[in-house]
Amino acid sequence: MGDFSRNTFQLTNIMHQLITWEPVSNPAHYVGIRLQQGVPVLDADWNELEDIRRSELLAMIRYFIGNGVPAGNQGFQILSTSGQNNFSVAAGIVIVDGLLVINQNITTYQTQPNAAGLPALATPGADRTDIVYLDTWEKEVTGSGGGDPRLIDTRIGIETAVRVKREWVVRVKENTNNLSSIVKEKGHSYLPLARINRRAAVAVITSDMIIDMRKTGITLAEHIKVPIFVQIGLEMLDVARFVVMLTGLRTSLFARLRQGQLPHQTASVQDENILLIALQEVMNRAHIGEVQTASRNMDNQDALQFMRSLYDVQKDFLGVLESIGNVANAAQAFITQYSKYLDGSTADFIKGLKLALDNQDLLAAVIAQEELNSFLSAPVTNLPEGTVNVFYNSVIPFEALTAGSTYAFTFEVESQVTSPLGSEEFSIQVAVSAASWTFTVSQNNVILTNLGGKTSIAVSVTPNAAETQATLTVTAIAVRNPLVRSPQPGIPLQIGVEPPVGTFFFYADTRLNVQGQLEIRQNHLTRTTGRDILFKIKNDNSGEIRTYRIDHYISPNVADTTGWSPLQASPASQDVQVNPNTTTDYFAKVHGPKSPAPPPPIGTTGEIVATATLIEINGTPVVGGATVEIRINFIVIA
Repeated sequence: MGDFSRNTFQLTNIMHQLITWEPVSNPAHYVGIRLQQGVPVLDADWNELEDIRRSELLAMIRYFIGNGVPAGNQGFQILSTSGQNNFSVAAGIVIVDGLLVINQNITTYQTQPNAAGLPALATPGADRTDIVYLDTWEKEVTGSGGGDPRLIDTRIGIETAVRVKREWVVRVKENTNNLSSIVKEKGHSYLPLARINRRAAVAVITSDMIIDMRKTGITLAEHIKVPIFVQIGLEMLDVARFVVMLTGLRTSLFARLRQGQLPHQTASVQDENILLIALQEVMNRAHIGEVQTASRNMDNQDALQFMRSLYDVQKDFLGVLESIGNVANAAQAFITQYSKYLDGSTADFIKGLKLALDNQDLLAAVIAQEELNSFLSAPVTNLPEGTVNVFYNSVIPFEALTAGSTYAFTFEVESQVTSPLGSEEFSIQVAVSAASWTFTVSQNNVILTNLGGKTSIAVSVTPNAAETQATLTVTAIAVRNPLVRSPQPGIPLQIGVEPPVGTFFFYADTRLNVQGQLEIRQNHLTRTTGRDILFKIKNDNSGEIRTYRIDHYISPNVADTTGWSPLQASPASQDVQVNPNTTTDYFAKVHGPKSPAPPPPIGTTGEIVATATLIEINGTPVVGGATVEIRINFIVIA
């Protein structure tokens, strides 16, 4: 026993009983020790600090992690071995009442550390059950009396601090199947390891006699699930979107079946039933994923693995459909198109679910499945289809932005979707590119009537001097079909500069990629009709017919711009009349070099620039009318 002046540590009643199973009177509730200046450092203070820290750690491990063996090792597994009345104890680690117990090397009952004094196992005269258990305790180690001589400082011949060592031994209690009958020694902890069903007159313990009682795989990281979340640029995947994607697949398939829009033809009632079972497997798999995800029991890696299983079950369904449900090629067109969304089709510009899975890209896999869901829902209008726009209207106060001041930006959300519900819910996502700037949004979800429903969203932004510039982006996303989302890019903001005024001219084509670029296919640029880029012109004034002059050009980042049009030197121009309280489309047509000239290389980047200027109100010319310029980055893709 070490030479200690006193022991001042005292657990709280609850903690003491959790660790020692014994009550304590007048408990202290200390959780730390603070050293004061000018006072002596006593061994009791030092030791109490260690005891406080240790007791909380043991309680945390014992009651929030538990007893058992972490994943990936065989700690203290009881195994058969050669010889009579003996067994092996595997190397590894185990947690017992919060204590980490380590067996460095495989050993046996007869040769294990601390085996001295253990009773020899006897061959049973009749069948019986024995329990094997771990007994662990701690003891103090000093530098003298057969202890550890390293604890004595040889320069002065004085022993330093006493060490505490954890000891263990594997014991056997014969003719019992639990630990209730063993005599528990104070300061010892016990853990059942195995049950051995001994057979009469058989001295060798074989593997078929041993029943493992250890709790394995208790690694906390394996069982705490961080809910699904991926964000790349403005594209975000969360639990809600993953659930909606799975719901969309299940309900679209069921709607097709119910409305007779699932092409197939079988040769018998039996084949029809088999086909329906295969279809049900797909819907059941989706439903299982919905439940697991909604209950926060699926993390990103689980979700990726689940998407692989979802791919497999859909392929299996198509295999059954092709083998017994495609009499007279009744389902061939459906099978072919479905397969393109699963496996990809370069000719149809479909990347496919498999490519995303091969790249281990969860976000891309979900987007691919959403595109497949849209294909499935098209004939039954099960999911919302169409467009939604977010128009920037105004900011109050309109002044040069100042750090620490708050500015209220107003946006209008307009639905142009169709669906069987008559109205759809949209989630509102707000992003400010400067992390130090703060913001609040008036509504996170809105419900809009299809084909024209509108509402206003207020976003309050407070700039921070740590970052002088930011981009404010507001995106509306259809809850039941995340592919339907507003394409409008964010508005640039800068401290010391007035924000943009409320505008009447908006980009409205396909959403930009995660790098903020419009992806334009190479063959779209080189075809005769070129590529039309959609913009919208909005006239909110009642009673005023407004006319705008729209100019646009393409500016590729290439040395030779021959064949590109229109170029900045001679932009395309058109006057567009917009009636009161109306939004009008404008298509900016752009071209790349046409044959026989080589097409623009894949990866070519540049800008499309469009400018709208107010030139007339009710037929009267306007001098110096308001002008809005929009610049959209593009990249050429295959």
